Amino acid sequence: MPTTVPRSQNATRAGFATGSIVLSESDDQLAHDLDAVAATRAQWVRFDFDWSWVQRDGPSSWDWSAIDRIVNAVNQRGLSVIALPAYSPTWARPSGTTNKHGPNNPQDFANFVRAAAERYVPEGVLVWEIWNEPNVDQFWAHPDPVAYTALLKAAAHALRSVSPAVTVLTGGTAPAENSPGYSLSPPTFIKRLYDAGAAGSFDGVAIHPYTFPDDPTTRISSNALLQARNIRMEMVAHGDGNKLIWATETGAPTRGQGSVSESRQAQWVQIYYSVWNGWSFTGPMLWYSIRDLSSGWDQQQAFGMLHANGSPKQAFAVFRSLLAG
Repeated sequence: MPTTVPRSQNATRAGFATGSIVLSESDDQLAHDLDAVAATRAQWVRFDFDWSWVQRDGPSSWDWSAIDRIVNAVNQRGLSVIALPAYSPTWARPSGTTNKHGPNNPQDFANFVRAAAERYVPEGVLVWEIWNEPNVDQFWAHPDPVAYTALLKAAAHALRSVSPAVTVLTGGTAPAENSPGYSLSPPTFIKRLYDAGAAGSFDGVAIHPYTFPDDPTTRISSNALLQARNIRMEMVAHGDGNKLIWATETGAPTRGQGSVSESRQAQWVQIYYSVWNGWSFTGPMLWYSIRDLSSGWDQQQAFGMLHANGSPKQAFAVFRSLLAG
């Protein structure tokens, strides 16, 4: 079970999303990254519970070793896990598709989620986000709110059969426009979930309010941070006004296309958390990510608050200061 660590209120509402990289990190690198997270006093660490890895060899095969290692390391530091079960193994998806395709049978996914909950709920893993960015083709081939709702309902039932104490989150939505067959905007996707009968299957809605290269407060309709207010209105209209919106990823790259300077990234940390914590309908906000994956010009590897060599960017000190009091 996790060690109790005293935290400020701001710290209990903050954390880091790491994605799948932690599954393959060396023990030394994992320890360094999690020590850096712990140094900020942030509470949450979100990472992939990759179904396509755990059951890669078939429905009766189980390899929990990578997840065991990370859950244990997180707990040793008094942090809390947000589990992200996602991605279909070859045997569970249509032939010729990638692991970012929804499964043929939602119950196969639910069986995986139930087994994961039976293993990790006793270890303190109580927050479960069902899939990653299912509103965009990159993470759910040909986004389909009806198919995703079936997956969500099956997974929620499985989780709650293990423990009523779990918190079930919808899959965090990526910033996107409505483009049939390719993407749905976050407000549209959430509305379609309600239309498909998802009400009652989740305890909170997750979004990924990236806005770069635009400032987080730029007043444009596509601003994924400010869209939280539209999503809130949809939730209230469906009787879910008591449920919170979680930001399970956000951030800004400091290299590559659409990047911002390191000083601007630090300013955005302040802006993001000021806006987010000023709304009464929000849960935690997680920054993607703790560390850059390389020192190159690839935007996707430059979101960290630390450089690839572990040295801090300006944002790291700003974040620590925000969570200190």
